[in-house]
Amino acid sequence: MLAKKLVFILFTAILFLTFNFNVSAKDLETGTYSVDYTVLKEGESSTSIANDYFIKPAKLIIKDTKPYIEIIIGKSNWTKKVTINKSKEYLVSDNADKDQRTVQFALKDISEKQQGTVDVYIDEEVDGEDFLYDNSYGIQFVFKEESIKKLSSTPDEVKIEVKKENKKNETTFAMRGLAYGLIAVVVLVFALVIIRRMRGRKK
Repeated sequence: MLAKKLVFILFTAILFLTFNFNVSAKDLETGTYSVDYTVLKEGESSTSIANDYFIKPAKLIIKDTKPYIEIIIGKSNWTKKVTINKSKEYLVSDNADKDQRTVQFALKDISEKQQGTVDVYIDEEVDGEDFLYDNSYGIQFVFKEESIKKLSSTPDEVKIEVKKENKKNETTFAMRGLAYGLIAVVVLVFALVIIRRMRGRKK
């Protein structure tokens, strides 16, 4: 009875170690996806006022195993500059009639919070009164992986010129998967040794 319980516990541990890790954008096939997101205050879990300046959902483009995010910025005249992980926005299109612009960023992954900044400049009449506001502040982009939906197997055009990255970044996920697999094998072998010894004692 004890041996069966031990096998169950170890089997559960193997499943946990093998499958319980964040899904990386690199797991996704080449294509175009939609993904919901929220903009948080820098270093906090509360929503930033800048969240209202961004149109949801965003587009997630997977090309050559690399993730790119395409975002529509509302209040484009007010939102002068946006960065993600210190990278400047790359303009895809500008819609002056809707006061919106579409921009792209290259990402390493979407599992973690993406650190960003936003520059806001307002010098116009707001609600019948002259209003002047000029500020730059930190924000965080949180992309909700559970909301990812595939739109097309063909990736949208990526207009960013991305420098070749170190191959170390490209093999990180593969190495992590190999490590989990090795841990699972070690745990399984350990379980079999214990069970064999317990059976030997009973004899």
